[in-house]
This record gives sequence, structure tokens and C-alpha cells, in this order.
Amino acid sequence: PVKGATFRFTAADLKSSSSNGEIVKKTADRGRFNLKNMASGTYLVTVTKPGYVEKKVSVSISDGEMAELVVEMERA
Repeated sequence: PVKGATFRFTAADLKSSSSNGEIVKKTADRGRFNLKNMASGTYLVTVTKPGYVEKKVSVSISDGEMAELVVEMERA
């Protein structure tokens, strides 16, 4: 688990765009975090942490569904 990794969610379509267009979360001690009530749609996710290679992935969120996103970080 990587503590303090930053996950930046950017709406990839109009359906999921929020007022600021971005959601940012940092991982806790066990490398996890929760987001509740995200708008449905597709998000581009950029994961960063000093000392690690930046990762970019996408995730699709559906109304009323739980999604799990697992990202493996590689040391720089």
C-alpha cells in the first residue's frame, strides 16, 4: 500500500462533469480512500506520488453502483 498517493479524477464526458470538473483524494495509511455519490460517467484518473512513476487510468461510474479502482505504483 502507498500512503499519500494523490488521485485526481477529471470528468471525461459532459454527463459526469462537476462544477470544478475535478475531484482530488489522497490515500490513507493502507493506500485506500472512499468517494461517495460521484456523478455517473467516465473519469480520467491521474495518480501521483513523489518517488513513483505517474499513472493514468480511466474508470466508469454508474448510478447506484460501487466501483473499485486498483492502481499499482512503480518506484521511479
